[in-house]
Amino acid sequence: MYFKKLLGIPKLLTSRLQYWRLNDYPLWRARLECPIQYLASWFARSEGGPTLEDVAVKVFCQVKDDSDIVEDWLRWHGYLFGFHNLVVIADRPSPATVEVLDRYSGQVVILQAPLGVWPSDLGWDDRRTCNINHAIKVYANEADFVFPLDIDEFVIFEDKPSKRCILSELKRLKRTHRDGFKFAREFQSCTLERPARPALDIRTFRNAHANFDLRKCFASPQHLSWVGSGQCYVHTSDQLPPLVSRLSLLHFRWRGLDHMYQKCMDHVSQEILLSDGTSRIPRVGGHVLQGAQSIESGSFQAWARKEVGEANKTIHSLAEHLSSLS
Repeated sequence: MYFKKLLGIPKLLTSRLQYWRLNDYPLWRARLECPIQYLASWFARSEGGPTLEDVAVKVFCQVKDDSDIVEDWLRWHGYLFGFHNLVVIADRPSPATVEVLDRYSGQVVILQAPLGVWPSDLGWDDRRTCNINHAIKVYANEADFVFPLDIDEFVIFEDKPSKRCILSELKRLKRTHRDGFKFAREFQSCTLERPARPALDIRTFRNAHANFDLRKCFASPQHLSWVGSGQCYVHTSDQLPPLVSRLSLLHFRWRGLDHMYQKCMDHVSQEILLSDGTSRIPRVGGHVLQGAQSIESGSFQAWARKEVGEANKTIHSLAEHLSSLS
């Protein structure tokens, strides 16, 4: 019996190594460097902390009918990473959205979709995936990180919209020598009222992914193979799971009941005609599909009240930052 126990020790050690990932050198290097980098950034506060010279970031998104939020998205991420590092793909934008983009045409890279020859049966979400991947290959060569975002997503640090903390975290992540990274948390807006400027008017949010199960990722472009649908995951050459960062997202998904109603109807009402004469509904996000189904069943308002959830977080500082940038 004791002999069998001795024989089982190597297997036990191997399983523990895999469980704790003790053989993952980049991960443990990041864990050891984290407090060092934190102290370094703390002592550097009087000097203003890291700058855009320390980390190079490219941010990619695609817009359609987003005139209520696109300008604040541009101003916030332009303030964080530099306007010249923003790449916006316009896919059949509304006239009001075009008017906003025209005001930033000399500062931001604005591209007209499609950016390639895609199959004719692609819906808006699939076209966005193809366009963003194409744009990353062309415009992200010099970057340390690429952020594929939706136009209603704002990058923050933990629950604070702090530029210094965001750049400090990116500088730390750069030293981990990993390729893929995850946002730690997502704070979703939860209002059924239609604000004039969501990024300024909405202050209450719901911590939608408190257990670090958020799939949204960003990556180092040098080893990035593909950004998945909805920018929810990245394929990188190191084949390691994304490292959880301390960055979070403010997600203005709910910008009024009528906005969500129109979004659901727009996405699922555009049936795609296939070459064999049949048609199909384009692929859409789960919440959009559920919303469309609730419209068909006449229970949209009840679904919306349940889906939006209850606010459990108040964040004022993004609106204050944006007001100071005006």
